[in-house]
Amino acid sequence: MKKLILASALAASLIAPAFAGGLSVSGGVATSSIRAGNGASVSVPQAVLGVTDQAGAVAFGGNLAVGHGEGVHASQFSAFAGLPVALSKTASVTPYAEVGYDKIGDYRAKHVAAGVSALVAVGPVDLFGGVKAGRSFGIAGVPGAENGTYLGANAGVGFAAGPGLVQVAYDYTRLPMSAGLNTNASRFTVGYAMAF
Repeated sequence: MKKLILASALAASLIAPAFAGGLSVSGGVATSSIRAGNGASVSVPQAVLGVTDQAGAVAFGGNLAVGHGEGVHASQFSAFAGLPVALSKTASVTPYAEVGYDKIGDYRAKHVAAGVSALVAVGPVDLFGGVKAGRSFGIAGVPGAENGTYLGANAGVGFAAGPGLVQVAYDYTRLPMSAGLNTNASRFTVGYAMAF
């Protein structure tokens, strides 16, 4: 059965890719907890959308998360391409490359990253997760902000329901602000994925 993992990300991730081929679409709702290194913290509800497809050996797609809460607009977009590798009939890993854009309030940054995601399908349950690391660039909107290391990780579970999967996922993203200050975003997502 064709699979899709909500990512992320945000981020990211929120959404990380894992693939079994073919077009997959997912959507859901999320709550992001965004914490700056100076102690500031906000909670932002978001809508999330993910799309993946496969052409030959290459899987590709994009993820979008948009929301507003506590006076803060937060959005994330990423596009990725990877090479799925089947480890068995029920497990696969996907090394991938990603480009993306994050905006939290006035803070804006682009990033490039490389990562790996994993998927294990056990009966009606899928387990998934991944990590990625890269570099943020073009940071703007915050005085003194600097380019730096971009990090992300996610984990989740999917349950077969009707023609698709109900998915519950958690992901973490670290966005650089300056040499000693980062913004950390943690997102909890509930969504539904279908393959076509």
